[in-house]
Amino acid sequence: MSNIYWSQVVTKEMKEAQALEALRTQVNQELQSRRSVADQSIAPLADAVEFGEAIPEEEALLTQWKQYRILLTRVPKQPGYPQSIDWPVPPT
Repeated sequence: MSNIYWSQVVTKEMKEAQALEALRTQVNQELQSRRSVADQSIAPLADAVEFGEAIPEEEALLTQWKQYRILLTRVPKQPGYPQSIDWPVPPT
């Protein structure tokens, strides 16, 4: 007589779904971290531009950070997401 509890059996598909969800969570955390860095970098540059106190290099850097932030929002739309991600490179 077998003591298999079929309601507690974990299938290969269930394991794969759990792994995918864990990966999705990890990627979302990384995405939020990168977005936070971008937001923190943009704020003082945007203030300088808004008050007319930005030098040309700051204006250019602000544009680069905003473009980077846009690319971050497109990461989930990449083919192969979340298993394969081509992370955008932040401005230096």
